[in-house]
Amino acid sequence: MLKQLITASSILALLLVGNLPAAHAGTQQSVPQNSQQILAQANNVSSSELQQFASVYKKLVTLEQQFQAQIVQVIQSEGFTRERFVEIYEAQTNPQAQPGSEISQSEMESFQQVVAQAQAIRQETQVRQQEAVAESGLDANRFQEILAAIKNSPELQQEVEALIQQ
Repeated sequence: MLKQLITASSILALLLVGNLPAAHAGTQQSVPQNSQQILAQANNVSSSELQQFASVYKKLVTLEQQFQAQIVQVIQSEGFTRERFVEIYEAQTNPQAQPGSEISQSEMESFQQVVAQAQAIRQETQVRQQEAVAESGLDANRFQEILAAIKNSPELQQEVEALIQQ
């Protein structure tokens, strides 16, 4: 549950706030300065903020599950199995990946339609996620700060897990 919390929340936080600057490979500083500031500010997380975070997290997970279900429906409505769609996706994103069978022109057209629909659904979901965070009383930056604190504190992780399970 905790790994799912951290992974899903990390993805959602990145979606909500945008990409964090990447650390430069090979340098001693593995955490960007912006992230270090966030960690320093996040060490002061109140109980009410943790409750807000847990409450909004539940909503974000529900929205993400709805998004995934919609994508599965779109994939199936275009005549793909989940496995075949992933196979085509991997072939498109990794030139070295070899699909189990050749990708037909009609499959490629259907694939592109799925991708376009998925992007539209993702955008709608992101708006709904941003609204959920805003309605919780946390702004996106504070949400990210709390997330950073949770990632770095086993005690906060336990507290949030308990709040989520209530």
